[in-house]
Amino acid sequence: IEFDKFVSDVKKNDPYYLSPDEEIFDLNRSYLQALVTSAPLLIASGGAGVGKSHNFKLVAEICDLKQFDPNEDSSEDQDYDWVEAPNPKSEKQFFELLKQHNGKTIVFDDADGIYSDKDTIDLLKKATNPSGRRIVGRGNESIEFTGQIISITNKSAAELTKNEDMKAIFSRADKKDIYFTKEEQLYFIESRLHDMNFDALDRLPNQADDIAEREEVFKILKDNIDLIDPMKFNSRSLKDAITAKRKSELGDEKVKQKGTLALRAFGSGSDWKKNLLRELTK
Repeated sequence: IEFDKFVSDVKKNDPYYLSPDEEIFDLNRSYLQALVTSAPLLIASGGAGVGKSHNFKLVAEICDLKQFDPNEDSSEDQDYDWVEAPNPKSEKQFFELLKQHNGKTIVFDDADGIYSDKDTIDLLKKATNPSGRRIVGRGNESIEFTGQIISITNKSAAELTKNEDMKAIFSRADKKDIYFTKEEQLYFIESRLHDMNFDALDRLPNQADDIAEREEVFKILKDNIDLIDPMKFNSRSLKDAITAKRKSELGDEKVKQKGTLALRAFGSGSDWKKNLLRELTK
C-alpha cells in the first residue's frame, strides 16, 4: 500500500505522465501499429484488469480482422486473420501452433507458456527475428514462419527480462507496459462505471436499479480505497463487488421463500459489504 502511494506521487511529478485514458489510447495505437505493419512480435504487459485483452479485440474489430472460430473454421482454409491460441505446455505444442497458424496473427493471452523453458524461448526467438527469414524447426521438421505473435501478459517488464534470452526477445519486440496504481484504477473504474460489462454477470433489467447498484458498490470501493491491497484491486474489483452484493441478496431471497430449511443453509442475512472488504483488505 505504501509503495503504491509512492508510485502515485512519482507519477504525478513526471512531466511525461500519461493519464489512464492516454495509456489505453497508446496501448491501442500499439496494437494498431503491430497489426498494420505485421510486426513479428508485440508484447503488451503489466497489471491485470486494465483492458489489454478487451482492447486488442476492439482494435482487431476496427481493422476488420476475423477471429478464428474452432467450431466453424479450419486452419487449412486460411479464412481468418487472427487466433487466440491456448497456453502451450511444451516446445512441441508451441511449434505445432506456429505451424498450424502460419501466416496469421497468433495471440497468446495470459498464456505465458511461451516463456516457460529455454527450448520454447529459443523457438520464440527464431519465430520473431526482426530481420531475415524466420526459420523455426523441431527435430527433423522446419518451417518458415511468416505470421506474427502478440503476447498479452500480466507479467511486468521486469519479470520478462529476468534472463539474457528474454532480454534479447524483449529488446527487439514492439512493446507496451502498463501499470496502474490504485488511484488510477479507481479513476478508470469510475470513468467507465456504467459502460463495463462482465462475462457471467448480467446487467439488471431495470436501468435505474442497475445504475443505483453500480453507484452503491463503487462508493464502497472509493470510501475504502486506502485500505485495499493494490495487488487485488483493478477493474474486475467492480465485478467482485457486484457479485458479493447479489450473492448476499440471493441467499436472503431464498430464506424468504423457503423458510427454516434455507435459513439452515444460508443464515439470516449476510453483510456483503463486510465480506467484500475482508477479501480486498486481508
